[in-house]
Amino acid sequence: MASNISGQKDDIIKNSKELKTAISKHGEDLHREIDTAIEIYISHVDIMESNEADILNELEKELKQSMYEINQVMANLNELLNSNVISLVSDYKSRNAEFKKLPPKYTVSLPEFTPRKIEKELVYQQIGSFSAISSKSKEHGYIKDFPYSLNRPLIDDPRIINDITTAYGGFKELYSVSCLSGDEVWIRGWDNIMRLYNSNGKLVKSIQTKSGNMPWDITVTNSGELVYTDNIQRTVNIVKNTNIQTVIRLRGWYPLYVCNTPTGDLLVVMYSDTDSKQTKIVRYSGSIEKQTIQFNNKGQPLYSILNPCHTSSRRSRCVLK
Repeated sequence: MASNISGQKDDIIKNSKELKTAISKHGEDLHREIDTAIEIYISHVDIMESNEADILNELEKELKQSMYEINQVMANLNELLNSNVISLVSDYKSRNAEFKKLPPKYTVSLPEFTPRKIEKELVYQQIGSFSAISSKSKEHGYIKDFPYSLNRPLIDDPRIINDITTAYGGFKELYSVSCLSGDEVWIRGWDNIMRLYNSNGKLVKSIQTKSGNMPWDITVTNSGELVYTDNIQRTVNIVKNTNIQTVIRLRGWYPLYVCNTPTGDLLVVMYSDTDSKQTKIVRYSGSIEKQTIQFNNKGQPLYSILNPCHTSSRRSRCVLK
């Protein structure tokens, strides 16, 4: 018994060292990737600076050359005025038309760097995760489990941070909420406008759908871009700044709900336009279909439009409905 405990203690110490080494190495790899990315950004700034400086130097050189030639012409004209040689006057050719052409006006549009808000949750996802661990103790023929949780503890009761008054209410219902960050949320309701509110209840931004139709559902990508489904147009659209791009256009199916996954894929719930009983979940990477979930092991349909499913995705990559 004593030797078994001693051996397990040694295993724990050994395992802890291995875990720390693996985590530290992965941390070094992450830092290396971040440093490389920063160097690339800085090199872009150097290239932009060099290119703009070359253009301005060339323009400055041309301007100085023109000013020099103008001064030379003015000096020649002064000589003609003071000269009595008729041949010099008759041979003179005016360059006024040439000098009337002003050099092109060049205005530098200075770029700005907009840092993306650091999402701690995404940082944890990039680092990795631990497998589940537990300890067991046999006592009087029974086994006791002592589970350990390495995740952040859940609160027993939900805590209200703030009440936000939106543009919805009454018959104009609020339908979907998707978090952009810990401080901002996208919402959509019974109209064709998607609205971004901060935690203080201030309206930050409003975006109308591309078609003018009411969005059926919304989600937010890992990079903070808004995605919505247009059931009438049969499209899944992404909002990049103020531009709306269609990333998925369906044929034979109508999109309903959509959610983003930790890997950056999109899960889209859709139903058939020929048989409303046919409903499925499709995983997309961009516009490329990667996985379809529709039937169980017995070939029976998992979903039905009469009992529609909402999707979400866990870090374990399981699809929840």
